[in-house]
Amino acid sequence: MGSHELVRHYVVEVLGEKEERTELREVVNALWQHVREARKDIALAAETLLSSAEMLDAKEAREWTQKNSHPRIIHDSRSKSGGRGRSRPLFQI
Repeated sequence: MGSHELVRHYVVEVLGEKEERTELREVVNALWQHVREARKDIALAAETLLSSAEMLDAKEAREWTQKNSHPRIIHDSRSKSGGRGRSRPLFQI
């Protein structure tokens, strides 16, 4: 394979990778949007169940769901940051 063909091959490969990353980013963003919407639906359902079962009044149920439906950060326990024994954040749900 000549040098021109090799360069062409690498350029085409890099351009293809960029398109794949863009498509992947779009899919991940759409997935996160669905997750956010599902979290809102679950919080509303929990609030409704708590108040309709008369476990809490409507205000207390709303406060409970707001307190307990916040995003959580999932940590990667395999990697230690700076040798201090703390794991680095892996992703947020």
